[in-house]
Amino acid sequence: MPGAAATAFPRTSALDSPSAAPAWSARELHSPEHRQEALEAARELIPRIELGAMAYDIEWRLGPQPDWSSVLAFVYRDEAGRTGYAPFFKQERPLEFRLGEIKYASFGIERFTLNGPPVLPEGSRTELTTVVLSLLDGLYRRLGPNGSIHFEGLPIDSVVYELILGNPAVAKGFISVPLGEPFEHQFARLPDTYEEYLGQLGSRSRQSVQYSERKLAKDMDGKVRAVCFESVDAVERFLADGSAVSRNTYQWNLLGLGLRDTSELRGQLKMAAERGWLRSYILYCREQPVAFMLGYQYAGCYYYTDVGYEPGYADWSVGSVLQLKVIQDLYARDGRPGIFDFSTGYGSHNARFANFSRREANVLLLPRSLKNRAIASAFLLNERSSAKATALMQRLGLKARIKKWVRRIASSR
Repeated sequence: MPGAAATAFPRTSALDSPSAAPAWSARELHSPEHRQEALEAARELIPRIELGAMAYDIEWRLGPQPDWSSVLAFVYRDEAGRTGYAPFFKQERPLEFRLGEIKYASFGIERFTLNGPPVLPEGSRTELTTVVLSLLDGLYRRLGPNGSIHFEGLPIDSVVYELILGNPAVAKGFISVPLGEPFEHQFARLPDTYEEYLGQLGSRSRQSVQYSERKLAKDMDGKVRAVCFESVDAVERFLADGSAVSRNTYQWNLLGLGLRDTSELRGQLKMAAERGWLRSYILYCREQPVAFMLGYQYAGCYYYTDVGYEPGYADWSVGSVLQLKVIQDLYARDGRPGIFDFSTGYGSHNARFANFSRREANVLLLPRSLKNRAIASAFLLNERSSAKATALMQRLGLKARIKKWVRRIASSR
């Protein structure tokens, strides 16, 4: 593939002349010189990113024991002084075939993953088209036999999304594989006061969550408190109490997910605490941990990355109560974030507290070959079949009942 890239991925006329080619430089971070250039670009351009900035911080993503060889960063600088940045993380991550939440097959592929869109220079739509095509060409040249490009959380109104799903030059070099349907990524823009924020919520949502907060306090004899864990010394307690909650959830028992006390997560949390980013919370009722939120505050935005609650406390809506208390605490602190990022898992809980959203999609680009065409066709057929089966169960009123039953069984293990 690398040797065939020059002909397999056609260039636009703007890229035919080296002097006119957009100025992307690929930087392999195992090289100290390349690493320094990529890190300087990140520090320069991350403040320009309003949504999802944390995903572009290479040092944060790699953690306290970084594998620099796992990152291929592209840095853009042209003669006009315009800049851009796109850090792709190499992952051995299979393409999974699922029916609902059950995996039954997979194909091993190496992904160059970018979370969000590349940071592009200022320019017209036409200029940015040329810039993006050049970036894709640079990536194509570095793909191995099982390589792919993975855009995760890509805004559907971006020039990149438009190109990878409809540009003839891209279609000649790649097979575009949508990974699921586009989804709403929920956010809350936090105004000056907590009262203003509450006023932006729907009246039913506001009344419901405030009622849950009062009811929980009454039923627990006032012994309800939300604790923020933000220091290095607090990490062990957060992991112990948060894991105790998480292991009772269906995410832990059914999906192998949840808050797990691992050395990797411990190191990541301590790193965040050392940099002043850690803002993770646990809700206690009568001193028992009943809900947790793993989160960070970075570059003016709060990111919640994992949540869970004790199934036995579901009737008190402890997840929603904790959410409200977290926002109250953020307002009570100096340096309140301007945006609350609810992560990419859509749900009624997120929508209740959010006040705006961005429509995003996950897309995989496979270099054109007979093998990849067969894999893509089988995957898309599976997706259509799964969607039809899900729609049928929903029409019959079975989906919600089966989902509830499976989660109840998983949570009781």
